[in-house]
Amino acid sequence: MDSSRCLFVLCVCFTQPASADDVKPPEGFTALGGWHGRDAGDPAQLETLPQKQRDAQLALWTAEARKHWRIDKGELTHDGQGVGLASDREIGDVEIRLEYRTAPKASGSVQLRGGKVNLAGPAERWHRMTIHLVGERVTVEVNGELPALHARLDNTWDRREPLPPRGHLLLSGAGGEVRWRNLSVRDIPSDEVNARLRKHDVAGFRDVFNGKDFTGWDGPIDNYDVKDGAIVCRPKKGGNIYTKEVFDDFVARVEYRLPPAGNNGLAIRYPGKGQASLVAMCEVQVLDDTSPTYARLDPRQYNGSAYGMIPAKRGFLRPLGEWNFMEVTVKGHEIRVELNGTRIVDGDLSKVTQFMGGKPHPGKDRLSGHFGFCGHNDPVAFRHIQIKPLGKK
Repeated sequence: MDSSRCLFVLCVCFTQPASADDVKPPEGFTALGGWHGRDAGDPAQLETLPQKQRDAQLALWTAEARKHWRIDKGELTHDGQGVGLASDREIGDVEIRLEYRTAPKASGSVQLRGGKVNLAGPAERWHRMTIHLVGERVTVEVNGELPALHARLDNTWDRREPLPPRGHLLLSGAGGEVRWRNLSVRDIPSDEVNARLRKHDVAGFRDVFNGKDFTGWDGPIDNYDVKDGAIVCRPKKGGNIYTKEVFDDFVARVEYRLPPAGNNGLAIRYPGKGQASLVAMCEVQVLDDTSPTYARLDPRQYNGSAYGMIPAKRGFLRPLGEWNFMEVTVKGHEIRVELNGTRIVDGDLSKVTQFMGGKPHPGKDRLSGHFGFCGHNDPVAFRHIQIKPLGKK
């Protein structure tokens, strides 16, 4: 493609979107057509401002950006001063391709939804970078090398919080000139995201569901069906079904799809009888918490929570009809839940002293038990069910 023309279109007037006829990025990719100036500070702070004040601040930053960003020889060029340049469009799970070149003593970064990837490599040379960001997991390739592989990209502004599911792409530099060219992006569809997450670190994982029948499972399995390789709870049926095998420490991976207002859960170290949310180590909630039906739940009841004990971060559930990827790691009394590549729970159940409704959970300190599903009358579907035993802590 004509990189000179492409980069000019990307940046013209900072805010004008490029037309499909003007930009010819690689197949499957698009150019980010609209840009504005933005400070490299915490984007969450800007969102706290009233709309009128927010618009005024963005206008000031864009005016400043015009003084320090330009197109030179078809390359997007920053003099190393002032604010960064942010895409008007927000990105989610994404693949980004770009090239960059820094002057001596200059530095730069690509900020993605509040996480930062620093530019690396000798000055005064062009470097080719590819970034895959799925959830908060980032893979970075620079000139064929992999400085980051499926690493967790921290929220720069608050490491206690995960990256938001969507945000702007921000280019920034300091200390000297930084040049950029051939910048294009590709949204990664959810099925591809799930495949990337499932194929990472596969050693030790094994299927606990064969996709055909309930071999190796126990409980009221007549209340469930196997459809298209998935376990599906029958409508108006339910109960706890679980692996005959018992696990100590383990990592479980599962994909699930929810119907509207669907409700189910993962039974973690379940003893084989009783209410899993109380007698198992915990029930990891699986819930369409976007439904108005659940608008006023206790925070410890929402999707991904260690039910009644540790609330999950919200906002990472995919739209209805799409498959979600959940990974649960259990070590001793500690539990971590990742949803679609993002940590939403990371805690120690032995330290929980406040329970929903003041009702204790006698099973929370269990160190072994079955893995299973907690059906609540809704046709929630589960597939690609795998477990990696870790042994005792």
